[in-house]
Amino acid sequence: MISVGRKHRFAFIVMIALAFVISLHADGAMAEDGISVNGTGKASALPDLVEMGGTVTGDAELAQDAMTKFRNNRRRTVSAIESLKIDGLVITGGGMSISSGDISAQVQQMMMGRGMTQTPSKVNISEPLTFQMTGIDQAKAEELFETIIKVADAGKDSGIDVRAKPMSAMQMQLQMQMGQSATSALALYKTSRVDELKHQAYEKAMQDATANAERLAKLAGVKLGKVLSIQEIPVAKKSNPEAAYYARYGIQLPAESDDYSSNTFSEIAVEIQLNVRFSIE
Repeated sequence: MISVGRKHRFAFIVMIALAFVISLHADGAMAEDGISVNGTGKASALPDLVEMGGTVTGDAELAQDAMTKFRNNRRRTVSAIESLKIDGLVITGGGMSISSGDISAQVQQMMMGRGMTQTPSKVNISEPLTFQMTGIDQAKAEELFETIIKVADAGKDSGIDVRAKPMSAMQMQLQMQMGQSATSALALYKTSRVDELKHQAYEKAMQDATANAERLAKLAGVKLGKVLSIQEIPVAKKSNPEAAYYARYGIQLPAESDDYSSNTFSEIAVEIQLNVRFSIE
């Protein structure tokens, strides 16, 4: 029969054991066949390219007239940007689109109780253009901003609104309906070293996981063995600051093709998280 004092000592030992198990689960988990831990690694670098864009349009009641306006507007815009003679500047088109009919004005009249009016529909032809400059990681910030401003001013003088991303036709229509424009960054900064940064981040994440596992193994009084499994943990992507604005009006924004970009000329970071399970010898 266990005495009262021995009962208290036994309960105390059980509490210590439970506290040790809980502490193991804080940064990792210790199982019968090994220790499972998480590791995080980050690597960063200054962006080496910058992108701006704008949409060239041409509209008229007749399709041929709309095409003529579009061609003239596009030629004028490209000529204005190329005349700046900026080293490393490349202009690319995103593909032409054509649409017909604008019922926004008629809808507004119906909402005001004026009824529908038969107005000639216009044909609209548009194409997003992207202006990209490379090697900006070697440039001084002030000189880079001066070049970006030159591109933006040249674009506006030729009739397009330059910003970080070309606006879709639906976004342009929304702004016209609201009588205002949504704020947007002028330029988008990117890095072409994503694969290199990922490699560095993976190495750091593995080193961090190994250090965490060795720390737990030492506390448990066991020897850490080989790696049994490695699983990458998805890292939350950055949020789009304009998503809520456009979601309010039912507009589906296109998926972000490059998660490693920034609206500011600052280092772009790549973060990797791993879950690694080690054996115990």
